[in-house]
Amino acid sequence: MADIQADDDYFYEKDYEVYGGKVELKTVTLLKYFVLGIIILLSIYILYKVFQVMRYGGEDYYQRKTHYHFNNMHGEEYDDNARLTIEYGEAIPEPRAIDHYRIGTAYLLNAREPLAAHRHFRQALDHIINGTLNHHDEAFIIERIDDYKDHFMDFAEIEELPLQEALMVHINNMNETIKAVEKKKPEIKISENDPEFTQKMLLAQRTWHSDSQNVHDSAIYQEIYGQLKHVISENAMLKNNYMHTYEEVITWLRIKFEEDKERLSKVSKVVEFLNMNNQVGALHDVFEQDIITNVWRRSYDPRNKAKFNAIREALADNVLDCVEGKMVVCTAGRTAKIWSSLAKLDFDPAIGILKSKQLLRNEIYEKCAKIVDDYVGKSGSASAQLKTAYMNSENTEQVKELITCIHNEIDELKKQYSGLLPDEQLYVIFEECKAVV
Repeated sequence: MADIQADDDYFYEKDYEVYGGKVELKTVTLLKYFVLGIIILLSIYILYKVFQVMRYGGEDYYQRKTHYHFNNMHGEEYDDNARLTIEYGEAIPEPRAIDHYRIGTAYLLNAREPLAAHRHFRQALDHIINGTLNHHDEAFIIERIDDYKDHFMDFAEIEELPLQEALMVHINNMNETIKAVEKKKPEIKISENDPEFTQKMLLAQRTWHSDSQNVHDSAIYQEIYGQLKHVISENAMLKNNYMHTYEEVITWLRIKFEEDKERLSKVSKVVEFLNMNNQVGALHDVFEQDIITNVWRRSYDPRNKAKFNAIREALADNVLDCVEGKMVVCTAGRTAKIWSSLAKLDFDPAIGILKSKQLLRNEIYEKCAKIVDDYVGKSGSASAQLKTAYMNSENTEQVKELITCIHNEIDELKKQYSGLLPDEQLYVIFEECKAVV
């Protein structure tokens, strides 16, 4: 009994405290722990929300799932990723324009349901027309839907998408942004601690949307077309050029993988499509066999002697990559993959590098920032006195002349992008850059 009493006293003393002969429950201590627990839970919740915003841009569960499966779709195959893009996308309580774009793309290219795709594309464009997006998201969505509009031409019951209306809203929004920057610019006093303010403003305009279907980007088609025509003209000057044929490259691929049944099977699947010699997108005089044949011939150029084997290995790898999952990717996907075999291997560093519209836009902002930096950056050509005057937005003749010089270089840069992006968009992008200067 004494032992039992001792144990009771132990637990009694642990849960209670004695003050002036009175026994009281530790209510104050419990309350403190309760409040502390609430604070910890709130902190965890806030950190979780911050993490969501940083990693997912504030996307909810269904938006994250849609985004994830969209990025993992295999070309035009109607696989689990395409199906789940649609399933999760349709469950989003309040879809954004980018959600509608992703769902519509999966419906159009993978599920082959143009009516459902049109409905979502229309809703994405309505977001733009109603002014619920920033102008960089507007540009991306308009460009991508514009690349798909020809898919609806054979359906008389489908009304034309309001692309032009959305584009005009986008241009008006950009013009308003330009006016606002021009109006505010004289009031801005650039801190001496941040002499690269203008460059940073330009670089901040860059945006990036991951897109599993960017092979359908018309800018990529134009890039391939221009590069192919250049390579064909140079290949024509090679000795014995005519001997290096489509049949030769296919034979080489089969021999290379004859001991590897799995890879040989993939090559055979791709070759079945290459043998059809489909037209490449909207490029009426370019066909798939033109692409692979001229990559093959390019490897024989004496200027590629050091990279002869590397180009062929890259070509073999990219032909294998044309099989995703169990299916061969679409014509656009095959064309981009095969042509990119020359990227960073060809003696001409520009050949094989393919740029989407959004990559081109980002590149413009970077080059404009570089132009500014060449004048007023830390090692820029302007004098220290002129840099200070520019930073302080002084309205002197020297500052005006400096800004004019920068504007002229930006205008010259614009010529390099003619035809790669719509004229209207080129205009507003470059005017935006000039307004920041």
